Amino acid sequence: MVPVTDSRQIEAERRRERRQLTGQVMEVGGAEGPPVAERLDVLTSVLTGIELGVWDGPLGDDGWLRVLSAILTAIGQSEIPEALSTRVGSWAAIGLYLMHEHRPTTGHPAEARWYEDAARAVAYLLVDADEDLVADFGQPYTNGNGSPIDPDAVMHLVDVVVQGDPLGKAIDRLSQTRPGWRVDRHSATLLHVDVDARSVTLPAAEALDAIPGEDTVAVLATGPSEGWTIAIRDAGTLIRVDKDARAQVTWHHFRLGPLISPVGIARDPQQASRARIPHGALNRPFDEAIRALVATGIDLSANSPSRCPADSVRSYL
Repeated sequence: MVPVTDSRQIEAERRRERRQLTGQVMEVGGAEGPPVAERLDVLTSVLTGIELGVWDGPLGDDGWLRVLSAILTAIGQSEIPEALSTRVGSWAAIGLYLMHEHRPTTGHPAEARWYEDAARAVAYLLVDADEDLVADFGQPYTNGNGSPIDPDAVMHLVDVVVQGDPLGKAIDRLSQTRPGWRVDRHSATLLHVDVDARSVTLPAAEALDAIPGEDTVAVLATGPSEGWTIAIRDAGTLIRVDKDARAQVTWHHFRLGPLISPVGIARDPQQASRARIPHGALNRPFDEAIRALVATGIDLSANSPSRCPADSVRSYL
């Protein structure tokens, strides 16, 4: 058993190293900070501290996600000499990958925002990331499962971030949080999820919540029954079209906001009631829904249902 005094000394040393690394990040931050080489040294020190367990964990104001986001953002604000672009891009890819591995994947906590901030800041650098350098630089570090970093996984994330593809990011997130779902994209604005559940209203909401940004996008959720749900985010609202196993179609419209999400509406009938935008009878389509369906490329013009929007989603109007 480790003596109490020794464990206290170890914890005191960890606190000291945390303060020192956090202070270094603060010193080199800002658009008018030091050269990128100095910031890169701080980044590698932070990554080493993370691997050695200097922080208690990634989450919270005292977690390392906040610190790593800050130094990556600072590097993204740097002037990058051409001779260093591949090196900087490769280190940025490793740092962002570790954030991606440990970020929360549900809700909208601060840690998710820190990851998105860092991704935006370094996206332009990632185009110069080199897989061989990523493999070399990443050898000392482990992923969220404690396994050695896989360079292919890092480069996959690079592709997702560089493309700036919201649906690609959603597919990436859902592959981690919902590995049993079958998820694919059928256009730049339409995501299809097929799940083993009788009701697909909540899966549609979860998939829509996983798509970052504010643009008009849609999710079609299908399951083992003949019913389906279409959820569309449009102009700060949620439009939902539900077809049940009896082929009855209902049309819903809700306000979204900081405390009102598609998942919240799907889970909480009281929240859904407060957020509802009335349009008369639920079995009649409304103009906003028709425009959103057209904008996201969903076809509801034929008479029989289709399981997949690649063939066109078909129902009655």
